[in-house]
Amino acid sequence: MSISMFRKALVSLVLISLAASAACVGHNSSARVPSLAELQAARTQVRIEDNDYVLEGYLWRDFMPSAPPDGRPLQVVIMLVDTDGRQIPEDLKMMRLWVIHDEEVWETRFSDESRPDAGRGRLEKIARDGPKWKPGSVVDVVVMLGTKKSEQYLLSARELTIEQTN
Repeated sequence: MSISMFRKALVSLVLISLAASAACVGHNSSARVPSLAELQAARTQVRIEDNDYVLEGYLWRDFMPSAPPDGRPLQVVIMLVDTDGRQIPEDLKMMRLWVIHDEEVWETRFSDESRPDAGRGRLEKIARDGPKWKPGSVVDVVVMLGTKKSEQYLLSARELTIEQTN
């Protein structure tokens, strides 16, 4: 192999490595995707460093007059709540969201948009452009929480109803 070919190969390898590293920014690259059984087994309350957390959620489909005839896709607002009202540490993140409808699962990241201050002991995130499941459907939501120590926790809210806005 000539020096020129070696340099091209080396540059290509470096560019591929940089692209792969950039794709992992903002989440734990060692995170694996939980199975449906693991998602369904997620607890409804989790303790992290002496704080207990639960989820609250609101899910809806928009059927307002400006929406398409079959409505807009599912939107989900999730609230992480400290049960004692303590401030949620800045390094505790809601990383991923799963919405489970029977055997179907929608997996997504939360939107980067800023949300209104939810108040002490609460952290709010939103996910948009989900499936067009029927309003009135009952679903479970599961969130993956991540800490600065790269610990991950699955936390769920059960039997939430998809609402309809008209």
